[in-house]
Amino acid sequence: MYLEQRREWIRRRRRQKMIQRLLILAGIILAIVVGFIVIKKFTGHDVVQLVSEQAEKERPEGLLPLPEFVNEAETTAALPETEAPTETEPPTNPALNEEWMLILVNKEHPIPKGYEVPAFTELRNSNRVDSRIYPALQRMFDDARADGALPYITSSYRSMDKQQQLMDEKIIDYQSEGHSRAEAVELAEAWVAIPGTSEHQLGLSVDISTEDHSVQEPEVVWNWLNKNAWKYGFIQRYPEDKTEITGIINEPWHYRYVGEAAAKEMTEKGLVLEEYLAQR
Repeated sequence: MYLEQRREWIRRRRRQKMIQRLLILAGIILAIVVGFIVIKKFTGHDVVQLVSEQAEKERPEGLLPLPEFVNEAETTAALPETEAPTETEPPTNPALNEEWMLILVNKEHPIPKGYEVPAFTELRNSNRVDSRIYPALQRMFDDARADGALPYITSSYRSMDKQQQLMDEKIIDYQSEGHSRAEAVELAEAWVAIPGTSEHQLGLSVDISTEDHSVQEPEVVWNWLNKNAWKYGFIQRYPEDKTEITGIINEPWHYRYVGEAAAKEMTEKGLVLEEYLAQR
């Protein structure tokens, strides 16, 4: 009997505690609702709106506010169309410019950045030239041979490494004669163009002599070229009386293609390429 009464008392006690908790929770909810109503009445703002505005004020500069919700269909339609990224244009090859044959290269004007010979034509003894000058070069040689001269190309296109090799060899030659390093460099640069400043690196220049000096002296070929090369678009690039302008000593063997029109005018006026370009 006693046990049953004890159990009943425990059940009633539990019910009473449950009711008390529910009443406390209801009171809290009622207080919150009343608080919202009072705030809205005196401020004219919704509590949720106030909280949102405060958060917006405290948002770090440079961050975009997050949307309240995302509707996939609406978001897709609202996003502006973005342009497809454009591919970076490759650097222009100066060798493809309209006046490629008049590119000036000397100590003050090194090989243009990005310059690459478009195509080569292989010649005898491993020489090669820009394919665009080959037809004129071949016609000039054919006509020279028809007149009894025996032209032979001793040097044409050179890579940067080859030009450096020639410079180093020339410096060593002068040092072996007893010159100091500084003197040898200065003397070598009067004979060999500094790597990166040689016309041979353009593929537009050739050094012309004779293959066998015992058969024909080089002067025979040089005299013929001096009189006729301009007809084929070639000029003697480093004449004896223009050393101060070109910076290179007399080289009767070095011929550069500049095109027939320019070669004709330069020959008639006695101009080197530096002077011709300066007066244009």
